[in-house]
Amino acid sequence: MKNDKVRLAVVGCGVAGWMGHLPWIWENPDAELVGICDADRERAEEARKRYDAEFALTNYDELLDRKDVDGVCICTPPMLHRDMAVAAARAKKHILLEKPMGRNVSECKEIVAAAEENGVFLMVGHEKRFHHSCQKIKQIIDRGDLGKLFALDVH
Repeated sequence: MKNDKVRLAVVGCGVAGWMGHLPWIWENPDAELVGICDADRERAEEARKRYDAEFALTNYDELLDRKDVDGVCICTPPMLHRDMAVAAARAKKHILLEKPMGRNVSECKEIVAAAEENGVFLMVGHEKRFHHSCQKIKQIIDRGDLGKLFALDVH
């Protein structure tokens, strides 16, 4: 890793990629956004320019062949998750996979097995779980400041 930062590429520039992963990586002092991959070349190039990434690609296999990428954030439609995650694991890329992990338990098991067999980290993105605001809300609930909650809706 260059400068002790994990070098990441975002795959898929839809809502999850554009609104969540790209700005988070760009702002994180321990990560470096090196690349963007999206089936739509214009969208990939727009993200590359906005977040100052080194490259924009439309070919996922080409991304996995790159030696300057430590991990991928897969933000594509769920029907693509299994194949992309398994391929990333085989390419020795760490994986942050958007939810849902797969379309069924079998796909999820395949993804986990591929990550274990290839010695890569696999994490499934859980909406806002590690976001500062959500952690603060959890602390308030755990302290009992609001009494016993039966439901909570946060936007």
